[in-house]
Formats: sequence, C-alpha cells, structure tokens
Amino acid sequence: MDRGVAFGWLALLALAALSIPVSAHPPAEPDHGINNSTFATLWSLDDDAGHSTDEDALVTLGTQTDVPFDSPPEVVETWNDGELSSFPDSGLDRSLVPTNATTSNSGVIRDAHATITAVRPSTRVHAQAGQTPLYVGRRGDIAGFVDYRIALPERDTPTGENLTITRWVSEAAITETRLYVGGERVDTGEGSHTPTLAYSREDVQSLPTVETTIRLESTIEVTWVRERSVCTRYNNTTGCTGWRRSTRTTTDSVDVHDTVAVHLHEIVVSGYVGRYPDGDRAIVAYTSEPWAGFERQNSRGSVNGVWRFYTARDPRFDTLIEHSGSSATRVHSPVHPLTVHAFPMETGPTAGPRQSVSIVEGFGGQRTPPDLPPTVALDAVEEPYTATFGLATRWSADTATTDDQSNTSPESIIARGLVRGVEHRRSLSSFEPIPINESMITLTALNDSGSDTRRVRITLTDATTGRPIETANQSGYVHVAGERVNTSANGTATVTLAQTSGSVSARYYPDDWWGRNPGYIGSQTTLRLENSVLEFLETLFRFAVPVGLFAIGVFLIDRLTGWGVWPPWRLR
Repeated sequence: MDRGVAFGWLALLALAALSIPVSAHPPAEPDHGINNSTFATLWSLDDDAGHSTDEDALVTLGTQTDVPFDSPPEVVETWNDGELSSFPDSGLDRSLVPTNATTSNSGVIRDAHATITAVRPSTRVHAQAGQTPLYVGRRGDIAGFVDYRIALPERDTPTGENLTITRWVSEAAITETRLYVGGERVDTGEGSHTPTLAYSREDVQSLPTVETTIRLESTIEVTWVRERSVCTRYNNTTGCTGWRRSTRTTTDSVDVHDTVAVHLHEIVVSGYVGRYPDGDRAIVAYTSEPWAGFERQNSRGSVNGVWRFYTARDPRFDTLIEHSGSSATRVHSPVHPLTVHAFPMETGPTAGPRQSVSIVEGFGGQRTPPDLPPTVALDAVEEPYTATFGLATRWSADTATTDDQSNTSPESIIARGLVRGVEHRRSLSSFEPIPINESMITLTALNDSGSDTRRVRITLTDATTGRPIETANQSGYVHVAGERVNTSANGTATVTLAQTSGSVSARYYPDDWWGRNPGYIGSQTTLRLENSVLEFLETLFRFAVPVGLFAIGVFLIDRLTGWGVWPPWRLR
C-alpha cells in the first residue's frame, strides 16, 4: 500500500474513534520522487520553525521562512500527480467529503459529491485587495474527487417466521464524469473515484470573454433489491417448508457537480526595438495581461516584472468530513494538493545579469496592494504598485551571442505568463523599429534685456541629422536655470534669466525613446554669462598677464647680463 494512503487510513481510524476536531498540517516528509531540499520550499502557508537547522541550507531556509520563485515551479505538478490519486476508497457505507463540498441525496444515495481538487496548470493571482482570480492555461486538465455512501431503508414491515424482507445492493457505480468549460462540454470520462479530464481552449468556440467557469459533473447510480418472502407451507416440526418470494428492483441516481471560476490566461506580446548610439540593444515589450517577464533568444539574460510566485497547500483539503450512519466526524485529510500563487513583490522588476541587462522602465496600471495570508512570510508590496504590463529594457552589446551580433536584431523573445506553460515567442523583426539618436543642446547669450536680467537662446538639434527637436508637443523638455522649457518647431527657445553673470546649465530630458520616432538620448551643456565690468576686467587680465611675464623676463635677463636695458625708459 502507498505510504501516504496507509498514513491517511491510520489517521482516519484514530480520529474517528476519538471524534474530536483535527488540526491541519502539511506532510512531514517528501514523497512522489521529490527530494528534501525542494520539498522544504513548497509549503509557504504553514507556520515556520524559528530555529530549525539542517545540513542542507535550502531545507533550513524553507523551514524558517518562505521562498519566492521567479516562475511557477514544475514540481507542483509532480506532487499533485502523485497526491490527488491518493484519496482513500471509503466503501459503500461511508462517504468522505471535503469541507468546501456540496452534498446531495437521492433515494438510497447519501452524501454524494463531486469536488474539483485541482486545475492544472493554474495560478491563483493576488492582484489587489479582494481580487484573487484563478488563472488557468490555454489547455490542461482538472482533477476531482467523487464519493458517496449507500443507506438502505430500515425495515418497513415486521418480519418473523412467516415473513422475511431482505434488501441488498446489486450494483453501485460512478457511471460517467463530464467536464464543461463556459457551459460547453469538452471531455467525458468513465466513472472514477478520482477522475482526470482534459480541456483545450481550442475546443471552446463560444466564449465571449476570458472570464469563464469550469464545471466537473458526475453521475452516480445505485441499483438495489427488496425481496419479500412469505411462508406458504408450515410444519410444526420443521418450520416453514414453502416460500413465495417477490422482488422489487429500484435504481436511484444523482448528478453531482462542482464549479470554479477561472481566467483563461493567454499572452500576446508587442513592442518596439532600437539600438543606442553605443551599440546597446533597446527592447520594449508589452501585453494586455499580467505576465512574468521574458528572455531574449540567442542572448544571455532575462527580465522579470513585478510578479513572483509561491506554493502552498490548498487549505480546503486540510480536513474531510466522514459521514457514516447518523454520524459526521471531522478527520485529517491524507491528501494535500499544492497550489501556485502569484503576488507583486516589493523589489519590483528585476533583470540579470545586472552588469549587462537593465530595466529602463516598467509601466502599466496602478493597483492597490493585495492581502496575503498572515502566515506567508514574503516581501509583498504594501503600497500602490505598477502592474508592469510593459517592460522597457536595455541590453549591453556583449549579451548577444556571436550569431546574434551578426544580425540587425535578435531573432525573438520568449515571454512568460503567470501560469506554467503559458508563453509567447515573438520575432523582434515584427516589433516596430525606432532609431535612437544623440541630441545636441547649445546655449547662446543674447543682448541684455535689462539691467538685472539676461536672455539666453536654447537650440536643440538631432546630433546625427542636424534636424531641430521640438518638445512643445511632447513629454520631453529642457531644464534650464531651474525652469522647465519647451522648444518650438525650429528647435529653439529663449529664456530670460534673473542673472547677468556666472554660469547657466541646460539639460535635455527626452521622451521615452519608444514614444516618438526617432527617439533620443539626453544631452547637456553649460554657458558662462558675463556683464560689461567683468568683460573689461577679463580683457585687462588677458593682456596684462603676458605683458607682465615678458617684463619680468627682461628684468631678470638684464640683471644677469648687465646689458643695462632695464628699466626701458632709461634707454636713449
């Protein structure tokens, strides 16, 4: 017998005997081929051991705190594949019911239910307070748990030597299971205690939106017989020697179901591509859906948005209700399915390796922070955050492979969704190319506009083409002397400064390069301003210094040689 099933049966028997509430806990040891290091990182919802130590550092980390992942871990599927088929077969006189299940009765069928135990692959997204949609893949399967018990009716007629009534079950089965997506049947299976049914988004033709429902439905049928035996010949010595028997066969059936609301997750990436003047690659990628990030094919590096992941048990299956006869007892569940959760992390978007890949900007809608369970010890955002539907990135030239460096642009990027297996490969040749040019800004001092002010002309041009750069209708601007200034169509602007001397600096802050064509990088310059007095003193200083140095040289030579040429006015 499987170790997990055996443990579950022992727990059920012991706790049923005690008939007391049961506290939930995760499995204590790895199973299903998962090693100890990985196993320790999977149970974020559970209390952490403050001083737990182990020779394996990852085990220590997993028991003392919770561990975030950059992408949904595949090991969750491995665990659930082994775990979800381990619900014990309770027999015909007992039904095990998850605490969240809805039960049905029909005839002799009692406490029947069909419960969805997992949608695979899927991710519970903690988008913001009060919003935790379940994102599912474009194709996948659902796992379920179906159970029931049979309660034959009590005797309705006294029995004795001359009359006997007997009841028995001739057939009992889960005859069929069905899977519906958005009300449309997509798969049908034979009866199973732990069914698995598959779906594909391509199978569903009439979905108006990505918000829909997945429904598991099962049919349970029980055929039972009531036999009535009446004595027709009776002997005082041997008793009844002849019987007249009549039977009545009854078939009871019930359809049981469970429904879960889901978000069918699919990402389609668009964007812009360019190259900085120093040769670095510029990539902007964006989607209409939350997503994890992307890798650049034929290069070294990856980019992650604001989303991170953790795994935890599904607390709805911590305990089961055991129905038997007239009693209902809460017992510990031998099965602990894992779920994947996505949450916005305080660190925000990241890129690596840091020395060669950087995030210029993450953009998207502003959202309020979500509320994670109190036992999840992770650095989730606590203030409104940017959902990073778009990521603008810069890749140094040395991130590309030799093959990539020979091409105008990398072959493609691979974007990752919030659900394992959801990704989109997009050629960068399909992105809109935008040249990124250097800009040049110059300052020119004009005639005095007043005794206490000075006018300065700003000229902003494309350093590559010489074309004027207008900022008046853009989000870019020039910052000069503490003021924000916009240039006109000819790339110029004039400002009046409340100073007549000193220096003035100007810096061009361009639009996002992907927001205009061509895009630009910023530039800056400094101009020294001079008034008339300072100009006179500077001119005087400019001529006095070389003349003075020449006179000192003549004086020293005269002293050394005795020529008698100093002072010069003594010469006749």
